[in-house]
Amino acid sequence: MQLHTSIAILLGALGLPQAKPLVAAGKAAETTSSATIATTALNPTAHLPKGPWWQCFEDPQLGRLLEQVTANNQELKIALARHDQARSLIKIARSRLLPNLSLPMSAERQRTSENMASPFPLNGLHFVGDVYQVGAQVAWELDLSGKLSKGVALGKAQSLSAADLLHNTLLMLQAEAASHYFRLRTLDAERELVEQSLRWRSESLNIAKARAQAGAGSELELEQSLTEISSAQAELSALALMRDNTQAALALLLGQDASRFALSARSSALPAPPSIPAKLSTELLQRRPDVSAAERQWQSAILAIGITRADFFPSLQIGGFAGLQALSFGDLFNPASALWAVGPRLTLPFTQLGFNRARMEQARANHDEALARFRQSLLTAISETHGNMRQLHHLREQAAVQIRASTSAKRAAQLAQTRYESGSSPYLEVIEANRSMLAMQRASAQIAGQRLQASVQLIKALGGGWQPLPADANAKTIEQSLPAGIRPDPLSEVRPARPSKPGWWSRLFGKKPRDP
Repeated sequence: MQLHTSIAILLGALGLPQAKPLVAAGKAAETTSSATIATTALNPTAHLPKGPWWQCFEDPQLGRLLEQVTANNQELKIALARHDQARSLIKIARSRLLPNLSLPMSAERQRTSENMASPFPLNGLHFVGDVYQVGAQVAWELDLSGKLSKGVALGKAQSLSAADLLHNTLLMLQAEAASHYFRLRTLDAERELVEQSLRWRSESLNIAKARAQAGAGSELELEQSLTEISSAQAELSALALMRDNTQAALALLLGQDASRFALSARSSALPAPPSIPAKLSTELLQRRPDVSAAERQWQSAILAIGITRADFFPSLQIGGFAGLQALSFGDLFNPASALWAVGPRLTLPFTQLGFNRARMEQARANHDEALARFRQSLLTAISETHGNMRQLHHLREQAAVQIRASTSAKRAAQLAQTRYESGSSPYLEVIEANRSMLAMQRASAQIAGQRLQASVQLIKALGGGWQPLPADANAKTIEQSLPAGIRPDPLSEVRPARPSKPGWWSRLFGKKPRDP
């Protein structure tokens, strides 16, 4: 069952609507209170290159960091090794379709039993001596029940599932690194605001000292100024600790030593989040590798049932042996030493019916589990997309309100400072006004960072962004899905063309048996 067919069936089985836009975003999202689900002509695209989705943030430093994640992250290399292990299962399964040829050779010293079965009385006779044997043995199991061909299909499904999990690991690591990066940018913005507040509070301390020396102020104002400076310094230490922890987590994703990794602070304002199309459909959910991997695992469970069912049927193996056997090495290659045996071998699993029934029950239970996981992956994809879109919508509204609050708080702080310097208000009003201004400014920076992180999470929920793939993407040959630094996409169907070599006939006689 193909992925797009499976999703169409399961969306209907789960009772989800099928003719509405998935999510309204941007300007359209401002008037939308809930997200809805749509099913269009779905095609599995988890295996297609996603491209550098981070370019929508227009931050070259972010792009360089994510390239390092792709090249150096050890978790990604673990997933790549697991995919290579799964690919080897295809070769193992294919080898079982072919005859098995072996060349047994032995040189043994034997003693036969005096009581072995014999057509004439041995009366204690036995043989002690050397036995030499060389030959060729062939065994070929005929795929009467389709068990072997289904084993090949199972290997392919498991390989595709492992490749999808590899892409899913890559996407998760890149999204996590981008979130840590924007968290660092947010902390840098907060640190700059606190440092500005510290400079202002130092100036206020100088004013309080001058007023106290002139007799216009009090020792209370001086102590309050010192308290505010100490408070700002403590906040800077707390921000530094959070930045160090976030930077260490980012270093781990980059595959670097956290004790030697340092990302310089940036004082520039946080950028606005990327614009999102007004409508998104469930077609984009086909980018999600975890959904595709769950579908492949479901396929594998179905094939495993077929393989287990084939164990109930007889198996037929054709084999033979031809070789030479002699009591001395000198007589081994004598024509009289030749021996051979050929014939079919039929196995009827009468005594294993109970065992095979138990295995069938296990296979069906595994199928039910895989189907439930597939359904859950679909619901998770829809839920995460819906949640991230709503989060972006509410953060957009919150950011607009917070900007107005920050502007008002800044104006109030300026008025309080003017009133204090003119002697018409106490210093406590200045403290409260500036505390409010700093809190509003930091809240604005935090919301800006949350909007960027929510955009990253939406990209992750959509499996790699909202940019549509080319119309003929499925018809194109896919050469690379992973960026440079790992290796070409393991799901790629491209294989380098092998140079044509002359066949055995041409090598022997200099020409082909038939002209083309």
